[in-house]
Amino acid sequence: MCRILAVSGVIPLEMNTTASHVPGQSTSEPPDDNLRRRKFPWFHFGILTGLGVLGIFAVFPLVLAAYSEKLAKISISLPLLIVLQTLQGGVLLGGGTALGLVLGRKVGLTTPLLDALENKHGALVVLKRILPLALLGGSVAFVVVIFSLPIFKPYLPPLSHPVNIAPWKGLLASLYGGIDEEIFLRLFLMTLLAWLLSLKWRSKDGSVGKAVLLTANVIAALVFGAGHLPVMAAVRPLTPAVVAMALSLNAAGGIILGSLYISRGLEAAMIAHCFADILLHFVKPLVSGS
Repeated sequence: MCRILAVSGVIPLEMNTTASHVPGQSTSEPPDDNLRRRKFPWFHFGILTGLGVLGIFAVFPLVLAAYSEKLAKISISLPLLIVLQTLQGGVLLGGGTALGLVLGRKVGLTTPLLDALENKHGALVVLKRILPLALLGGSVAFVVVIFSLPIFKPYLPPLSHPVNIAPWKGLLASLYGGIDEEIFLRLFLMTLLAWLLSLKWRSKDGSVGKAVLLTANVIAALVFGAGHLPVMAAVRPLTPAVVAMALSLNAAGGIILGSLYISRGLEAAMIAHCFADILLHFVKPLVSGS
């Protein structure tokens, strides 16, 4: 379940100082907050997992269109395939979400909007704080992709088969990118990497330093880029130019999304990813006709 090309771009991001705990900065919390941190975040888990399942359903129209020839050769029926893929994706989403939420609290990677919704206080304030930077990040990512593609185009081999996908399918698939990919790559993988690195390297006051979070961000971004190679291989031969394009653009996109996760929380990364994908896979095809 993935898309032809993800987002790219790097912008400087300031650290989160109000919505929740900031990595590298000690805080004193009231007893109720300490008690809440010891409990499993069922509210967050339910919403994120539910949204993730919705994202899986949303990407099916694009997948069915892009892989119609290969799907026709599969022996099992299409409805059964959809059910199996949904079940598999739901299990992976649930596990990744649970682990990411638990470990995120240990390394200071947050979900401020979900926190506010659970507390039924301040959600609009949090949204106003994260939305402008998220939209800016998504816009910059889109612009970088658009201006980078002509650099690679002369060196790319022709498509192995025509790929004509209706813009509305790209719009729906943007939900998968913004929700599911951010759960897998940022909430799960990047958080896990930050926690593993923090076992060895912590600041003098015991908090997780910026270097740990940045390192986890870069590694997760590289995995994000490499994860798009199978998609590229489905439509083009994996020449050095194709590999370089997929790795560089997607890894750069992963860095900007990871930076948003660090500075503004997971929801900011989700909004930025979804917005960039909407511009790339819905608005651009509508405007250009391709």
